[in-house]
Amino acid sequence: MMNKIGKMNVRVIVEKQDDNTRDDYGGFQDIWYPALNEESDITESGTTTTNITIANHGLVTGDYITNITRGNILREVTVVDDDNVTVTAISSQTDGDSVLLHKYADSKVWARYENKLSSYIDENQQRKIITKSKVTIRYRTDIEQSFRFRIGSRHFEILSFHNIDEKDYYMEFDCRELK
Repeated sequence: MMNKIGKMNVRVIVEKQDDNTRDDYGGFQDIWYPALNEESDITESGTTTTNITIANHGLVTGDYITNITRGNILREVTVVDDDNVTVTAISSQTDGDSVLLHKYADSKVWARYENKLSSYIDENQQRKIITKSKVTIRYRTDIEQSFRFRIGSRHFEILSFHNIDEKDYYMEFDCRELK
């Protein structure tokens, strides 16, 4: 019999510790997942400050592009067609720019989020609040301890995780909020 977890009440995504974070985009709370498919490419003829042309880019609306040539500027994309996406203006963007394509579309998952403990730690005679939390998601094989969770603008480092009852139904993560 499957272990009853309770209602999955938070929309979640997980990200790698060193990834760029994106803006919170409204209503539901997210924890981020790293782009399962990232690839580099070069923009082609037809690229402007708001339009990026890359043949057969494979992106969907809601994915992201980082323009490496223009200072690692991260932008959410809106797909126009198989070869073009639009973004918020990137100054001086043109054909020949080096970009990273971040394909996030299928990485959102539902999770249960619970505060477990908040405590104070003195560092250099300053008090800091340490919030430890528990996040439960459906079982996945592609999550590593080097990832972190994001809920709105809050980030959580994964301290440990395990496969509940070793039945491959749910995973439980012990986390510490990052400030």
